[in-house]
Amino acid sequence: MAHRAGARARPLRPFASLPDTTITSPTPVVIQCAVTGSADPDAARRPDLPVSPAAIVDEAMAAWKAGAAVVHLHAREEDGTPTQDRTAYAALVDALR
Repeated sequence: MAHRAGARARPLRPFASLPDTTITSPTPVVIQCAVTGSADPDAARRPDLPVSPAAIVDEAMAAWKAGAAVVHLHAREEDGTPTQDRTAYAALVDALR
């Protein structure tokens, strides 16, 4: 599209065609938060990744207080290594209840 001399620039409205998505929308919304993800716990690349059980619980509670209805958890060993250990998951769930 050619620019006309003297034409005023219009502000961009990239989401103008999207429906209103305010909280008062009648459409139900479920917010899910993946607190740890399944990412490698490399502290240099992800310094804010919660790896200890206490940090994971703190972040999950913060997500809930911010409006998350579902918290997706990956249990980790104390050093941050992902684990499938049943007791590690039980400790997280018990702390969140």
